[in-house]
Amino acid sequence: MPRRSRTPVVRIGDLNTNHLRVPEWRQDASPPWGWLVLLTAVAAVLRTIGIDGGLWYDEVLTLLESVRSPFSEIATNFPSNNQHTLFSLLAHASIGVFGEHAWSLRLPAVLFGVATVPMLFVCARQCATSTEALLACLLMTVSYHHVWFSQNARGYSAAAFFTLVCSWLLLRGLRRRRAGRVARRLWRPLALERARKPGIDEIELIDRQIEPLAPAPGHDKIAETAGE
Repeated sequence: MPRRSRTPVVRIGDLNTNHLRVPEWRQDASPPWGWLVLLTAVAAVLRTIGIDGGLWYDEVLTLLESVRSPFSEIATNFPSNNQHTLFSLLAHASIGVFGEHAWSLRLPAVLFGVATVPMLFVCARQCATSTEALLACLLMTVSYHHVWFSQNARGYSAAAFFTLVCSWLLLRGLRRRRAGRVARRLWRPLALERARKPGIDEIELIDRQIEPLAPAPGHDKIAETAGE
């Protein structure tokens, strides 16, 4: 029989993370909080212009299928892939407070879109200078696509925000060597669920990738303080 080739597994723990070391916050001569606040304010203005315009098809579908339903039904029902549960819950609350308007339906998306700008700065500072992080925030602030999706009554701006949050936590974990513990806590429940379905090889592959990140006993006590 021909010998099956094995795909090499790249372990996250084998990656060189020295390039993640950047100057500490306290080493900045002048932390650019003023510029960051200004960019966030500009982002808020750009994402609220025209927010009360007419709804388009997917937004109407979200409103009819999910947002108007009770909280318990939104959290437990998945009528279609048009359902973004977290957004629907927040939009339901927004409409309950401000009434049913196009702007109140879109408000959660706008807030997540605005919050993504400072979150990008925090995430980028894990592997870049303050100037580079601010330039990235400037590009996002005026990005047509980000503005558009921030005014869309869907969960896309929230997805971008939480992607940055998770990336920031991962980078911090890699620097502190605690990512393995976090990854296992997040991965094990999913692995147990997937174990009853096809795709066991995926579980074994990812489990082998996160295994080297597990800290040795007592390692947390000597964890590096870089990035604090």
